[in-house]
Amino acid sequence: MDWNVSRIREHNLRSVWENEERDFTRWLTENIDLLGSELGIEIEDARAEEAVGDFSATTEHVCWVVLTETGVRLGGARALDVKDYRADAETPHLEIHHRPESETPIKNKEPGERRIAISKAACDVIDDYLDQRRPDVVDDYDRKPLLATQRGRVGTSTIRAYVYRWSRPCMIGRECPHDRDPDDCEAANDEARAARCPSSVTPHPIRRGYITQLLRAGVPVEIVSDRCNVSPTIIDQHYDVRSKEDKMQQRQEVLGDIEGGGSSYT
Repeated sequence: MDWNVSRIREHNLRSVWENEERDFTRWLTENIDLLGSELGIEIEDARAEEAVGDFSATTEHVCWVVLTETGVRLGGARALDVKDYRADAETPHLEIHHRPESETPIKNKEPGERRIAISKAACDVIDDYLDQRRPDVVDDYDRKPLLATQRGRVGTSTIRAYVYRWSRPCMIGRECPHDRDPDDCEAANDEARAARCPSSVTPHPIRRGYITQLLRAGVPVEIVSDRCNVSPTIIDQHYDVRSKEDKMQQRQEVLGDIEGGGSSYT
């Protein structure tokens, strides 16, 4: 009889599967028969993790929604309290407030205070988060931050980390545009190194892209200025990436109903 005796040793699971979704789930799917045998049950259909209809929004979800839905600066997002979310108003919105006495100033101080309308889809995410996942915490000033962790209000570095993490193409199911193997890429496997992905961005490009999207959609620059709390001059100098051709075509569309087709006005 051929005996094969080995020593059983304890291992740190992270040394075998560094990432649950990418490593452990894949291994489990490929070896589901071993699990079934160990449990003494037959598992007929096992699939890797995939999107489902219902989910509970996390702080990261809400942070991303706030930034992409409003174009608000990082400091404005961090300054939001639960009471600043007004889903019960006739027009659901977020209220941006300058509260330097409790360590949540905004860039332009009181002149930057404003209400920003948000969509029903954004409200659905925030409502789910408040109902299911928001930690029951206050900050050092007894305020209830909208974007919260177990330790209180999120820090600016935490918001940046969220954006670095979720702006990586591989995190949203897209192929790597840099020809990297996700299994070997340190930016894909180590959350602390997410910023090393060439595609990851800071929060500011989100704001810049949001403003550019509004301009390309034909929203008047004065409206964009009020919503995003940035002067038309700064928009023109730093945010507006439309070409001269784009601008001309948009003027033509706006003035197209004027007699003469608007050609003399562009």
